[in-house]
Amino acid sequence: MDNLLASQPPLDVDDEEIINNVGDRIHDTDERYIFPEDRVRHLAATFIQHRRLESPRLTSAEAFISWFEHFTEEQLEDTQHQWHSSRTDDDILLLMTQRVECHQSHDGEAWQRVQIIGHILCNESIDHEDGLVRLCSSALQVFMAQPTRLYLTGLYLRASRLEVVVFDRSGMYSAMSFDLADTSRLLELLVSFRSMTDRDLGRSVVIQTDVHGSFITSGDSEKLYLEDRTIAQSDELVGEGTTCYRGRFTDSDPWDHVVKFKWPLTSSRPENELLRLAARRGVEGLIKLRHYQAFDRTSTLRQGYHNGPYRRIVRGSQPGSNNGVDDTTVPTDEPFEDRILTCVVTNPAGRPLRTFADPTELLIVFRDAVKAHRSLFQVGKILHRDISAQNIIIVDHTPWRGYLIDLDVAIDLSNGPTTTDNIAGTRPFMSIGILKKRRHTYRHDLESFLHVFLWVVICNGSANPPQTSRLHRWSKGTWEESAAMKLDDMREENFHIYLDEFPPRFTHFKQVAEAMRGILFPAHNGQLWTGTDGSSAVTNQIYEGIIAAIQRAIDEEVSSDTLG
Repeated sequence: MDNLLASQPPLDVDDEEIINNVGDRIHDTDERYIFPEDRVRHLAATFIQHRRLESPRLTSAEAFISWFEHFTEEQLEDTQHQWHSSRTDDDILLLMTQRVECHQSHDGEAWQRVQIIGHILCNESIDHEDGLVRLCSSALQVFMAQPTRLYLTGLYLRASRLEVVVFDRSGMYSAMSFDLADTSRLLELLVSFRSMTDRDLGRSVVIQTDVHGSFITSGDSEKLYLEDRTIAQSDELVGEGTTCYRGRFTDSDPWDHVVKFKWPLTSSRPENELLRLAARRGVEGLIKLRHYQAFDRTSTLRQGYHNGPYRRIVRGSQPGSNNGVDDTTVPTDEPFEDRILTCVVTNPAGRPLRTFADPTELLIVFRDAVKAHRSLFQVGKILHRDISAQNIIIVDHTPWRGYLIDLDVAIDLSNGPTTTDNIAGTRPFMSIGILKKRRHTYRHDLESFLHVFLWVVICNGSANPPQTSRLHRWSKGTWEESAAMKLDDMREENFHIYLDEFPPRFTHFKQVAEAMRGILFPAHNGQLWTGTDGSSAVTNQIYEGIIAAIQRAIDEEVSSDTLG
């Protein structure tokens, strides 16, 4: 069994992030749930009888891996799958992949072919939870390489207990658990995998491949090809798992579409509805919907099982104990989150805000993005609610340069203001009012524009701020602590701290930032006011004031370039 992953780069996600993402989205074993299904078990039984296979006698992880390596090479060599292993001092990673010829295999594609993962803990002093985190980390690698995967089976062997767990975008659940002494179940399980189809193993057919590359099929059955690399991807296992590619219809076309795969909650309003609504109402500066399709729900994939309240991991299982998921989790009151795989195709594609060519382009893009927000809010009667550095794009060769994208959490205001107090947005760019859990208003979005402006200028073309930047404070602490820090930072006497971080080529941008701060945070009785005046007169005054401040800076830039 070769070391398939020798050249694969590690994930930039630590154990704590994985626990925070998966640790409270777990379901224990449901005795009614049969795994594998009867059809596959019957095929396995026939294979075992035909080959006259005998159940092994195993008592430890080391004994299992020694037997397993010989078994897969001698008995499963003629299947469409092959097994690989990667050993460290403490554990062994197992991967079952689609079998490919040597000339078809390329570095960097290993996780794209994975069908089953497994972790064998050889060091029993490692507790159950830490080993489970390693399994979750491998699952995340698979889902990031296969963004439309429906679910993934994982094997977890610690001491003499083998657990079969299943991962999907709603969480993780225990499918079965047994002791290695139950050798007939072990043999049946491993042989069952050879008879499973891609669909049985959780691989979807949303993305297909031909000689020209990977593609999806749009509503009129036309192939839309995907660029090899993603342009945006979230590094979460449980949740929306948003992944975006550029797309085009033929080889001669530019990559002018964006194909977004995600798993939103089934209870949320589909993004396509709001995009269609915005287009119908004549909104400017917003991406256009070209295709939408919804696929599988996690509740359906779970066949009606494992859909009650979640359980969460409790730390501190005894080293050397034979505990499993059922023993190391406790019930919570959190209800099951049903999610659905969707594909949204939009255009234009654009490029990230941080790729601005020069200061003038950044100002123009920013001005147009604020104008787009005004059109969305006042003409479209839609509130965006997630203004961030990632949700403003630069579109070349068009009169309108700054576009808004992503209406995932937007709301239609045509039926009156929303009463929800759910926090929505991207943490560093959230307004003070939203951090205080107030009802979301247009002014909160405009405040987010100020935070984005400061962020993009200080980052100066990078994705993240300098190590010493005060911007890092925006992602730390509780919601209340973050609100208090931002309120303090926005005071006139403290705001210069951010302006002092502006790179030299953006020195003249300070007047734009100061103007925006003054418009958004007027002083009321000596206090910084963070409320919203929703009257038409004040609303127009705020929009026009911000746009005018940016336009003045553009005019100065153009004049300076002309004189220079």
